[in-house]
Amino acid sequence: MKIKLLNNKNLITIILVIVAIISSIITATNGGDFDIYLDAARKLQAGQNIYKPPFIDGLQYFYSVFFALILIPFSSHVFIAEIFWSIFSYFLLYRTFILIKQYFDFSILTKKQQAIWIVAVLFFSLQFIMYNVAMIQVTFFLLWAIFESLNFLFKGKYIWCGLLLGLAINFKIMPILLLPFLFYRGYFKALFVTTFTVILLLVLPSIFIGFHYNQFLLSEWW
Repeated sequence: MKIKLLNNKNLITIILVIVAIISSIITATNGGDFDIYLDAARKLQAGQNIYKPPFIDGLQYFYSVFFALILIPFSSHVFIAEIFWSIFSYFLLYRTFILIKQYFDFSILTKKQQAIWIVAVLFFSLQFIMYNVAMIQVTFFLLWAIFESLNFLFKGKYIWCGLLLGLAINFKIMPILLLPFLFYRGYFKALFVTTFTVILLLVLPSIFIGFHYNQFLLSEWW
């Protein structure tokens, strides 16, 4: 039986996966912003104000009540949670790269030119990537959510676009900048679903933590 040798593409993929896992373990050991998110989840579970001190390392929590709520099941397993989030972030970064490639016509480039383009992009993005990996942030999730939402939008999947974009806006307000674009281009169904999702995720925690406590936290957040 002949043993098939791994081609270069598969070998590079395996190496990158190994690097991502090792890097995730190292960053989880050192800790990062995800410590803040999990601390907010523990404070939420204890009925405390997640937007007021004390904070871990003096860094304030700026994200939504819903985000803290869904992290509660992972808040007692910090190291494992941070490893999985870091690995997940690498996957989202890869997916974002694939989505961005769709906006470029690579057919006019040779394979060598494509390779040079990819290496150049990675080189100039390396500092941004390494910083966000080291800090275990949600930046890669937000970046992916924006481009994946646009991907759904241009494919006519307006409900999926609205659900994902609404989730991203709930986590952190930054992706709300896409709403004027949806309105201007007449994507009213996607705009409605996004708005509905944002509102829904603001009030949804009331089911689990109580209406008054949720309202109090929302007032503290804004």
